[in-house]
Amino acid sequence: MLRSLSALGLVAGAMLVLVPVVHADQTAHGPVHTPRVNGNYHVSFTLPGRSWRQVTGLSEGTPSLGSFRVQLADYSHVALYVRARLQASRPERRGNSVRLAKGARLRVDRQGSNGPVRWWSGTRTDGIVAATGYQRAPARLDPSRKRWIVYTVMQDVDQGRDDGDSFEVTAVRTAARTMRLAWGPVETPDVPPTID
Repeated sequence: MLRSLSALGLVAGAMLVLVPVVHADQTAHGPVHTPRVNGNYHVSFTLPGRSWRQVTGLSEGTPSLGSFRVQLADYSHVALYVRARLQASRPERRGNSVRLAKGARLRVDRQGSNGPVRWWSGTRTDGIVAATGYQRAPARLDPSRKRWIVYTVMQDVDQGRDDGDSFEVTAVRTAARTMRLAWGPVETPDVPPTID
């Protein structure tokens, strides 16, 4: 009996050593663009695992709100940005695609909803992994209740990296399925900046 328990403890210890380290997800924030300057709302979303950094501009380290970057093991990076805009029309799905702004189309591979946000993720016609979503604009942003909050999630990777089924797809999908309109100004996260 004692040998069985010690063997079981040895096996359990070996299993613990083999479990990969999982990094916690990060909550992030992006801007909401409206015709008037409005600092009362922002987009809240989740970045999956890893050590994401806030992208900043070259002039005085100003943060690029809603833009984040993570370095991958092969020294490439994934950059992701999330924005929302108040507009008169919303994205509509026709067959297996959603029409985006400026005539681009998103070939849908996943869809869902998060509270009032309806979203789709997939690949744009130019090959970029992206997502879009919408919800009715709240009365505080649009008293007429005729406008929509339209969300955009897009990724960008280093040249020469094209593995569309890996981390960038996971990052876009995670942001899309967790994005929501939140009250309050955009907050910059407590992460180190990345000069872009």
